[in-house]
Amino acid sequence: MAEQKYPWAVVGAGDGFICARNGKNGIPETGCHYYVYRQDAQQEADWTNEAEGITDAPRFDRGGNTRLHELKKCPREWEPPEYIKRMSVERANLMDKIKKLEDFLEEHESIDMADSYLMNQQLDVMQEYVNILTTRIVHDTTKEKVKRNE
Repeated sequence: MAEQKYPWAVVGAGDGFICARNGKNGIPETGCHYYVYRQDAQQEADWTNEAEGITDAPRFDRGGNTRLHELKKCPREWEPPEYIKRMSVERANLMDKIKKLEDFLEEHESIDMADSYLMNQQLDVMQEYVNILTTRIVHDTTKEKVKRNE
């Protein structure tokens, strides 16, 4: 039985382009470089596909923008466990609260210095908690995916 190979393709990322593919075991893979021009990213994708013996890879210049979800589906879909979903919701809610507090501080410049200082301290603590949640989400997601693929 021949091993299934997942092709590298150019994917729009922000204002530029990267090479990416749906990797083995459902884990997305990206190249190591970020390109301003799609032609440069396409060159990397072509070189990588050629080195891996992949001849039927999608090309960016065939019209339209290839997105990662349009590449071949990996054999096993992954759904995060409930506790990771809850952390993600908690993180999103906290980010909304941070935005509201920042907006409040911008709109009410006449707040006394003590309140302003305390609110900025509160923002710092909330942002640190967002960072902790983000780290936990990434760590636990990686751990769960490894467990799934054992």
